[in-house]
Amino acid sequence: MSEVRDWIAEQWSTDLTLREWWRRLADAGYAFPTFPKGYGGFGATPQENRQVQAALSEAGVIAAPFGLGQIMGAPVVLDHGTDEQKDAWVLNLASGVESWCQLFSEPGAGSDLASSSTRAVKDGDVWIVNGQKVWTSGAQVADRGMLVARTNADNPKHRGLTYFIIDIDQPGIEVRPLKQMNGAAHFNEVFFNDAVVGDDRIIGSVNDGWMVAVATLAYERQGLTAGGRGGIAAGAPGARAGMLDRTVGDLLERVEQPAMATNQRTRATSALRELATTMGKNDDPVLRQ
Repeated sequence: MSEVRDWIAEQWSTDLTLREWWRRLADAGYAFPTFPKGYGGFGATPQENRQVQAALSEAGVIAAPFGLGQIMGAPVVLDHGTDEQKDAWVLNLASGVESWCQLFSEPGAGSDLASSSTRAVKDGDVWIVNGQKVWTSGAQVADRGMLVARTNADNPKHRGLTYFIIDIDQPGIEVRPLKQMNGAAHFNEVFFNDAVVGDDRIIGSVNDGWMVAVATLAYERQGLTAGGRGGIAAGAPGARAGMLDRTVGDLLERVEQPAMATNQRTRATSALRELATTMGKNDDPVLRQ
């Protein structure tokens, strides 16, 4: 797609901040081409989307933001949200300003999402949320969460859930990282203690969140199996991740250095294997270890 290559040549600069570059991609419709115009895309066909991604990859520029909000949240809002919700959130997600997390799993529910026991109780035009979620990726840097909560305990379990978009940075929500053996913490426990979410944050309708949740999981599978996005990844989206005001040139250097080190280690390992074979030592169990 020659117009995409021409646009990249005109708009890309390593002096841009990540915030500026991602906004340019979104405004041009090249961040998420299949999204509607004005929301980070231009209503592209699958073939047009592949052409845009190929042009970005060939140019070696930084790719559009990639996170759960982008691959799951934005499509759900576009398909099931109101016009006001689309205007409030989708372009911010497409341009990397916001990061979202998925608040589905619970300690007592396992993989059975319909058994969620986190409760949301109506109080005027807001809902009061109490309960716990677990294995939540990115909650420590997320701006909002895709929350499934039980709003009717008398209905059959699939028909008593509501789907909310809840603000994470509030007094009623506590995020506790789950430390791994290597010291990292990719997952979190999230506790709700009288957290608040408004009526206007419901996706779909009250007690009909099961179908929206199922759609979200379908978007997740599509997003994670669709292959890599064009260009070079640049870390988690959202201001809380602390990347938006770094220059893209600086971020590219950070991406390229580990890649070079990995290539060097691969070449060194290959040379050692060849040397062992040449010397007849490749069957020596101690040397192989």
